[in-house]
Amino acid sequence: MARGALLGSVALLLVGCAGAGDQRHAEEAVASFADISLLGSLQDALPGAGPQERLAAVVQRLRVPDETFMILNGDASWVVGPVRESTIGVTVYYFYADKSFSASQAWGVVCREYTVSDTVAVTAARCPDGTPRTPGSGAIGWDYRGS
Repeated sequence: MARGALLGSVALLLVGCAGAGDQRHAEEAVASFADISLLGSLQDALPGAGPQERLAAVVQRLRVPDETFMILNGDASWVVGPVRESTIGVTVYYFYADKSFSASQAWGVVCREYTVSDTVAVTAARCPDGTPRTPGSGAIGWDYRGS
């Protein structure tokens, strides 16, 4: 009887730890995606033209991402905020699924500002109050809802 209680307690502990670990992994994955993959895609969108053309190209890439990019990053989603001068605010989501022992899942969310000049720079930003923990419908995949 004591052995069953011990095994049950260990199982509950493992499930609890897996949930917290999955959230941490989701947050790390979304930060990496926003700061490396999405930033790289936006850098690739820059033409050699003037500042307004570069900004328009980056906004267009956020609206209509490259198909190959989305095939490779299908667990990502983002919501684009308003453009302020040369800076675009973006809320980025990433769906993390642990495919090992626990098979649990979690959404990671970060907010970033992408500033367009001769290159694109990324800055971590505080997410606005009321930012949802998931991109909305819960669907996995790209979701542009910019203004």
